[in-house]
Amino acid sequence: MRFLSIIILTIVFTSCEEVININLKGAERVIVAEGLIEFGSNGWIRLSYSSGYFDESKRDYIDNATVSLSDNNGNSEIFQYKSNGMYLGNLLKGIPDRKYTLKITVDNKSYTAESTLFPPAPIISANFEEELFQRPGDMTKSYYLVLKFMDNPFIDNHYMIQIQLNDTLENNSYLLLRDSYYAENGTIEYKPLRHRFVQGDSLVIGLYSIDKDTYTYYNQLNDLKEAGMGASSTPYNPVSNFGTNVMGYFAAYSGSFQAAVVK
Repeated sequence: MRFLSIIILTIVFTSCEEVININLKGAERVIVAEGLIEFGSNGWIRLSYSSGYFDESKRDYIDNATVSLSDNNGNSEIFQYKSNGMYLGNLLKGIPDRKYTLKITVDNKSYTAESTLFPPAPIISANFEEELFQRPGDMTKSYYLVLKFMDNPFIDNHYMIQIQLNDTLENNSYLLLRDSYYAENGTIEYKPLRHRFVQGDSLVIGLYSIDKDTYTYYNQLNDLKEAGMGASSTPYNPVSNFGTNVMGYFAAYSGSFQAAVVK
C-alpha cells in the first residue's frame, strides 16, 4: 500500500518555488533523482540522466554514484548500488521526528537534500455521504468520501492523500491539505469533493504526513497538471531540494491506511 512510491517513480520530479525554463531543441543532460525514506523502512534513491525533450531513447541510469544517508542523531550509512540506477540503504530506517540528509556524488560533484519525517496521523473513520445534486440525466447515485483523522494542533502539519479505487491508484493522483485550514481541535474532517464514488466501489485510502517542503513540491506538480503542462509551449521544472542542477526530490514520510466500501 505504499502508493506514494508509485507517484515518485512515475513523475519527473519538481520542487520548491523557483522556475527553470528548458531549451526544447537540445536541453543539457541533468541528474534526475527519485528518493524516499518512509517510516519503518530503509531509504532508497534511483538516479538517471535526463534526455532531450523529444528524445525517447532508453533511460540513462547512473551506476557510478556515491550515495550516503544521515540523520540529525549522528547516524549514517552508505547506500549499495543494485541495478537500473537504484541505490538501497540497509541500516537506517525511517523514525518520526528525525531529519534525514541524502547526499549524492557523481563525477566529483555533490548534491544534498533534506527532509523531515513526521509521525503518521491516525485515521478515525472513512465514511461516505450521498451527493444531493446529481448531473442532469444521471440516474446513478454518487457519494463523497468523508475522511476523519487525528491532527496535532500544536504543530504545523501537511498531508497528502492518495486513493486506490478498485485495486487501481485513482488517476495516479494525490490530494494535498494543510491543517492550518481547519479548526485546531485535534481532528480534521476532509471531503475531497472532486472525487465521486458509486455503490460497490472499494477504496484504500493512504494518508501521508509530509514536511512543508514536500508539500510545496507536490503542490507545484498540481499547478503544472492544472495548467496543462503537456500543452504548454515552454515546459518547466521547479527546483529540486537537491538544488538547481538536479531534477527530482528526496522525501521522508509516514502513512496511515484505511479500507472502505461504498454501500
